[in-house]
Amino acid sequence: MVGGTNGPVLEVVCSRMRYMGSQLNNGLRIVGMAAPLANATDFGHWLGCKSNVFNFAPSCRPLPLELYIQGFNLSHAPSRVAAMTKPVFSAIVRHGNKLKPKPALVFVPSLRQARITAIDLIAMGEQQKHKFLKADKEDENFQTMLGSVSDEALRGTLSYGVGYLNEGTSDKDFEIVERLFEFDAIQVVVVPSSMCYRIRMRSYLTVIMDTQFYNGSSTFTRTFPSTMSSIWWAWPTGKDERKKPNASLCARHRRRTSSRSSSTNPCQWNPT
Repeated sequence: MVGGTNGPVLEVVCSRMRYMGSQLNNGLRIVGMAAPLANATDFGHWLGCKSNVFNFAPSCRPLPLELYIQGFNLSHAPSRVAAMTKPVFSAIVRHGNKLKPKPALVFVPSLRQARITAIDLIAMGEQQKHKFLKADKEDENFQTMLGSVSDEALRGTLSYGVGYLNEGTSDKDFEIVERLFEFDAIQVVVVPSSMCYRIRMRSYLTVIMDTQFYNGSSTFTRTFPSTMSSIWWAWPTGKDERKKPNASLCARHRRRTSSRSSSTNPCQWNPT
């Protein structure tokens, strides 16, 4: 619950219910259902559950998820994110299938980084700068939607098959990017991690670039709920809905172990 928007409310409710149960000398039954937790055992003990505590890995879902975690041994944040661009491009090309390109969502640490990463991914294509554009660039409907985009920089990246969103994107531009991605006109959309709860786009591949973000001189680590929410957008649609999705997490090297542990290791049944 730490870092979540509803965490404090749930904490107060659970604490009050436990207090009332102890005062009334009456057993309290709490049934909790949520996404996988990083510390399910401790959470169960806090709720007073001495047995029957279950937690399941992200792979335990109708479509099992393949998670890849890569560490980067760079302490300077901009340099670390820049170093992640090439592996992210390679992951999109590798998992996205060259013959039938699959949609990919890329989550970045900040609003400014969204546009930078979108431009860098296009530049990585070298001689094939339109490799992420799945629609015919001369298509009349595509050109009409492109002309309706008010952000000039966004219009330019969309023409190469890469879109990006941030908090400053207008509602109309936001809708156009979502529609182009939904109808497979573009292959890649770059989104700030802060918008993981706002978007409604599902993809075959989800990439998280760095689990830390910076605000001036302060360093913040992405909360586990937001990381898991980003990963869970890896859910193919249409003809690919039965294919196993992929998620790639790029993190600072010293945080690689904790990221893997919290993302993949469920607690077992704990009878006492």
